Amino acid sequence: MKTILCNLLTTVLVLLVTASYGQPKRETFRSTDRQVLIEQLASFEMQNLFDAARPGHVYYTNRKEERDRLNYNLLFDLFYYESRQGNRILERPAEIDSIRVGGSLFKFFPDKGYFEVVTASPGQLLLIKHGIDISSETVAVGPYGTTSRAASIDAVQSLVGTGDADIVDRTITVNNPGGQELHISLRREENFHLLKNGEPLNVRNRRILLREFSEYRSELRGFLRQHSIDFDREADMIVLAGFINSLQE
Repeated sequence: MKTILCNLLTTVLVLLVTASYGQPKRETFRSTDRQVLIEQLASFEMQNLFDAARPGHVYYTNRKEERDRLNYNLLFDLFYYESRQGNRILERPAEIDSIRVGGSLFKFFPDKGYFEVVTASPGQLLLIKHGIDISSETVAVGPYGTTSRAASIDAVQSLVGTGDADIVDRTITVNNPGGQELHISLRREENFHLLKNGEPLNVRNRRILLREFSEYRSELRGFLRQHSIDFDREADMIVLAGFINSLQE
């Protein structure tokens, strides 16, 4: 998709904070364009989990295997491979059992996308869902140069083109019909999930944990009294997943 951004005032600020793969964790833009195409503004490093395509191994449910140089696009939650025609999406993800890139293992769940496997204890998986949170706000200039901020009215839209196999047919836009100064923030996210009945659960706090694993409520309450669990910290979540696995044995 070839798009020329006209009358676009864009300032990019990449913080020095990095995610677990060494990629930037936050980027901020300013734009007065009436339709902002996020994938054109976001850096390659922000959009992709790896700094470059890496040798990968794709395992299908029918036991077929493929080897390609792969990368994971976080904006669109998809893996793609390099070809002479450009970057091509791995099609039919529902038929993929898992993908290994270097020392990282990923599994696909229908309607939920790709997750990285942190631990794979028998009966219990600890998973990470990588993604990008997109937020925007308009800035109105008042008397004497004062400014006021308001949340952008137009929601982020995900538009998928007709070419299912081509990454360039996909776009995410933030609409700004008034042409106001728009501040857009992209933030990398890593949310931990526990597997239950074959489905990933975003267990981000104590309340959700006790609700989703109510059959172990008494044991989990005792565990949480003895352990200060940070639900955003990998080491703590590994300990928690191990404890739940011990209850299921």
